[in-house]
This record gives sequence, structure tokens and C-alpha cells, in this order.
Amino acid sequence: MALIIISGHPSAGKSYRAHQIHQDFTARVQELSSGVLLTGGKPRRLPEQRIARIELISDHALRVSRSCYATAGAEKIARAELSSAVKRSIARDAVTIVDSGNYIKGFRYQLHCEAKAAGVRSGVVHVGVTAQKSKEVNDDRLKFVSGTQFTTTVAAPRDSVGVVIGGSGDQDPYDPQVHAELLMRFEEPNALARWDSPCFVVPWDDAAPPCQQIWEQVVLGMSTKTGGDGQRERLAPVKPNAATVLPSANKEGSLQELDRVTNAVVSKVLQYTKEHPEIEEIGTEIICEGETLALPPRKLSTPLLQRLRRQFIQLQRQQMGAQGFGGVGEGGGGEADLARTFVGWLGDALEKGG
Repeated sequence: MALIIISGHPSAGKSYRAHQIHQDFTARVQELSSGVLLTGGKPRRLPEQRIARIELISDHALRVSRSCYATAGAEKIARAELSSAVKRSIARDAVTIVDSGNYIKGFRYQLHCEAKAAGVRSGVVHVGVTAQKSKEVNDDRLKFVSGTQFTTTVAAPRDSVGVVIGGSGDQDPYDPQVHAELLMRFEEPNALARWDSPCFVVPWDDAAPPCQQIWEQVVLGMSTKTGGDGQRERLAPVKPNAATVLPSANKEGSLQELDRVTNAVVSKVLQYTKEHPEIEEIGTEIICEGETLALPPRKLSTPLLQRLRRQFIQLQRQQMGAQGFGGVGEGGGGEADLARTFVGWLGDALEKGG
């Protein structure tokens, strides 16, 4: 259905915004359960929309410590864990909200590709907080943890009753050096890049994110343009790239079967030549897999037959790619037809001096 990627400076209030979006979307799903959705203030029936869940994935939920950003190795492991959790969550009937730093454009691109491969739309919500304000918030959190009174008027984002959203885990401070390094490494989203589009910027002073716009553009796939009838246009469905779609491999066309059958034929030929060494002088014809195989009057070594077998497999792999990984062999009837095809091809190759 949709993937919402939260981005912003460290200690910018990303978790607060993520919880706001999660709460707003949860309320909208309850409206959808009755088949009515308020779009632009007007009731609109969307019976085709079925959202099974709204899932919020965060570093805190995955028990990823802020200290992991101190070393490249620990951060790599944490990012891999987050990527795996997102990949498991993405589905056509779910909305996934990723609450993490997401400060590297390459990682945002990776999440965008995961969403596209699953056929769901993605968007970025950038929490627009300056680096200076981010540092002030982190300093206040450090003072709060150490029991020191605040010396500035900037505090962590809180809800309507003054409680820090998400508990202490979501609002843990960063080490000052780690915080400074993250600010330097931060790559701001670019709305012109397809993996950062659409991009919604949420300033610090805004009471709430533009949930209505996020819902319409990312979840419902509605364009910002209107048609001739004054109605909002629907964006084209997200289609995975052809290169990312794995072809279905059936039993008859599997490479494992191709390797097994051809190896069995070669083993039979080698066993026969070992039991009848005289064929190196006179040659002969044998019946193999129901086909006549002419063996030339020369030594048929294991390297020679294995090289021919690999050539046959390579030809069949090319044929599989051209035919959508279908059955191999002339008859397409399974192992028997495949073995007879290989025997016939092997006889022609040996006759030509292969």
C-alpha cells in the first residue's frame, strides 16, 4: 500500500512526527472499515481500499541503541536490521512508517527500491529542523538525563499534556561527538529525486505534519493535478522493474535438474568407455537414454565430456532466458526428453571433433 520514510537531523523530533502520522492514519483506517473516507472534507466511498495494518518501525522498537552510530560496523548491522524489518513489513495491504535517521540518500534509495519491488508507493517526510536547533535539543536531553536543569528554552517535542511521545527510549540523547558527526553526514532529501518524491517538509513550529496530503498522495496514490471534471487524478499503479521480478522456475526447466540429468549421461558414457577400452581404436555405437550415441575412435576423457556438458548447459540457459525460463528439451516432457536431447547434441558435438 505505502511506505513512509521519516528523515531529519538527529534529535529533530522524528519519533514525535512519526507517532502523529501513525495516530492520524489509524483513525483514517477506522473510517475505511465502514467504507467511507473523508477526502478533502467530503465523504467518498472507496470500497476497493483495504488496509490491514498501520505499522511503525523505529530504532527504539528494534532495540537499536544510539551508540551504534559511533562506529561504522555497528551502524551497518543496525541499518541491515532496520532494512530487514521494513522488507518484512511492506505489503500491498499495509502502511509502513520508518522512524529512523535515514540520513543517507543511498539508504533511502534502497528503501524506495524495496517498496517498488513490492508494488507499493513510497514517500519521504522530512522534519525541517536546523542543525543548531537539533544540537540545542540534544544538549537539553543530555542535561535531562544527567539531572541538570535546562538552561535553554528548547525542549524535546511533547504531546498536548506535556508527556514526551514514545517514552524515554525514543528520546534518548546522542553522544555529543556522534551527534556532530551525524550532522556532518546528513544528506537532505531532494524532492527532484524519484526516491525522495513526494517529499513533505514539516517545520519545527508546525503543530502536525500534513497528514491529509501524505494520505492522499502516498497511500491513495492521488495526483496533485485535477482532471477536466474537477476531480483529483489517480496516479498510475507502482510496477516493479522487470529486472527485479524473478521468473518462475518450473520443475522441468530448473538448472538443478539440467545439471543432474546431463551429469548422469556423462557418467554413463565414462563408465562404458572404462569397461570397453577397445572403443578408443575402433569406435562404436551405444544406446543411451533411448537414443543412439556414436562414440568416435579416440579417447573420451572426463575433461572433454565435462567441457561439452558445460557448453550444452550454457546453450540451454540462454534458451531459458529467451523463453521465460520454460521447459528445456525438444519435447518439454521432463527428464527423459532432456536426457535424449543432450545425448543427441553430444553425438553431434563428438562427430564434429568437439
